[in-house]
Amino acid sequence: MPSSSLTASPGGLSLAAPSAARPIDNHVAQTPRRAVPSHATALAFTPSSAATRVASIYEIVREICRILIAPPRFYYGRPYPGLLCSLTRVSRFVSDVALDVLWEKQTSLAPLFQTIPRVARRLVKWRRYYDGWEFLDSDEPDSEIVKRKVLKIPCRHQLDYDRESESGNAVDDDGAGAGIGDGVSHEKACNDDIPVEGAPVEDVCDSDSNSEASDDDRCLEDDCDPDELELTDAEYERFTHYARRIRVLDAQRREPWRSRKIFVDNALLFAALRRGPILPRVRSIRLHKEMDLLIHGCHIVDIDTPSLVGYSALVVRDFESFHASPLCPLTHVRDMTLPPDPELDVLAHLRHLPLLEQLHFGPVRWIYEVEDSCPPPAGFYALRSLSISGIPRLEHVQIILSRMSSKPLRLRSFSHRNTREMATSADHTSACDLFRELRARLDVDYLEQLTVSTACCMLHEPAGLLLKDLCAFPNVRVANIRLAHSPGIDVDEVLDVITSAWPGLEKIFIRNNPNESFRYGHLDDPESGTRRHGSLAGLVPLALRCPRLSVLSVPLRIPTESQAIPRPLEPIAAHAFAARQVRVDVRKGDAGYRVDEVAAYVASVFPSLLSISACDAGSDVMNRWKKVEQKVKHGPEETGVMLQGSSHGAVAL
Repeated sequence: MPSSSLTASPGGLSLAAPSAARPIDNHVAQTPRRAVPSHATALAFTPSSAATRVASIYEIVREICRILIAPPRFYYGRPYPGLLCSLTRVSRFVSDVALDVLWEKQTSLAPLFQTIPRVARRLVKWRRYYDGWEFLDSDEPDSEIVKRKVLKIPCRHQLDYDRESESGNAVDDDGAGAGIGDGVSHEKACNDDIPVEGAPVEDVCDSDSNSEASDDDRCLEDDCDPDELELTDAEYERFTHYARRIRVLDAQRREPWRSRKIFVDNALLFAALRRGPILPRVRSIRLHKEMDLLIHGCHIVDIDTPSLVGYSALVVRDFESFHASPLCPLTHVRDMTLPPDPELDVLAHLRHLPLLEQLHFGPVRWIYEVEDSCPPPAGFYALRSLSISGIPRLEHVQIILSRMSSKPLRLRSFSHRNTREMATSADHTSACDLFRELRARLDVDYLEQLTVSTACCMLHEPAGLLLKDLCAFPNVRVANIRLAHSPGIDVDEVLDVITSAWPGLEKIFIRNNPNESFRYGHLDDPESGTRRHGSLAGLVPLALRCPRLSVLSVPLRIPTESQAIPRPLEPIAAHAFAARQVRVDVRKGDAGYRVDEVAAYVASVFPSLLSISACDAGSDVMNRWKKVEQKVKHGPEETGVMLQGSSHGAVAL
């Protein structure tokens, strides 16, 4: 059958004409066909279609574009979108791919609105809005704080005023004043200085309106109503040309080079919202605790189910007009970060999203417990990762879990951590209740990554009792146990319990601060000073457990010179753990002047050690651990301790 091939053309990719059929050699034609193996799939012998090849080429070009704009490896700097300028001129196909990459991730809506030619940057005084109440910081002495840059479409009265005040300035080619044309031209947006995530917003526009900043930059003329602002068909078509390329809106990111923010005027925002959702194809949404989209005006952002569209959506509500418009539909969202409302009404709108795989609840001050005898509806069927942060009270985390779904969640990952200190508790009841709720609400066979936090409690609690419900999850590979500086939980016990319950562990992180003994000096507990950190003897369970372990991070304390270092463990010939390569972090632990003894013991537990360090310690401590690492890697002759051939001086496992 004649075949077709893909060729590049100035306008994009096209299918070449079918090639002429070649004569078939008689000898080849008479050769019997090779038998198809029984295990082969039909896909392996099916010629790729033109659509498949086009998709493959798209992926290749997109990856090339991403590599071009990515910052150098190990350098956390800004991307370089300007490197794609030449690619946008190659062909329409390559230009579309380059634009997809440039617009894929955004941290603000400002670059998108700057693509509208009529949009200008205006200076207005700083206004803060809280639950509909307005505060004007008119007494602020710092003018840089008082003024903010706002994107808006000036009315004709404002344009006339700007022309009069800037009569001495040159007029651009279109005959507009300096306040006009701050939007990005089509050629500029497609080629050179495209206003994309990664380029400073301040540098996208060349000039601001030089008019004196007013309280809110509103026109006071009777015939001017900002709520009647409309976008033309051409403006909206241009706007959606870039909006449909945005896949990730990450309003949590704060790049260091973008110190000053550019806000979007409320009237301009709703002029676009009246046309339809601004982000129709977004797949990931990350909003910080105020759910601030850098909009200048009296508004609030939340999740609702608009009656006109019938699907759950991220909506923007205007306090003045009580109008709510969907910012983006949520039916295709796979990753979402947002703060929950105190009543947890947001769960009803997220529960039935068909593609939601990752959900992160951010900080919230309080969550109300509602006495409801009815169990929550079943849902969150696609959810695989649930993360909760910034909620220090374990009772609130338990309430969230209890109201998510009546059927066990098939999570691969659960995480609860707090950036600040955990709430102080009189006992460990809140932690035990939360862990019991986890066991009841999660499918025990699915969980692989687990991060939990305990309350800050002074009472001693055996790790076996505290973690017994967590031990019901047999397939945990990554464990992160955060002990909240509690003196009542023994780190060695925690290490023993989790390595026994989770033999498939690959990474272990135990967080605690062993140097905060001043907080608990009044306790009549002689062992409180030793429980908060691990010991060398506490590493014994790892010698013959967790064969796939690759990372161990534990607050370790090395005995002082007056105390004995444990004797090295007796090696077992040819056991599977001899080749296990592990990276160890001891947090603030210090080997002191006992490098040789410490190295001998560490080598008996981790014979194939990759590295050992103290990430929270100073350079001197790090250098001593570097010596320990070198001695372990060079074998027994470096440690000065005989580990082979005799059990003398060694502890049998």
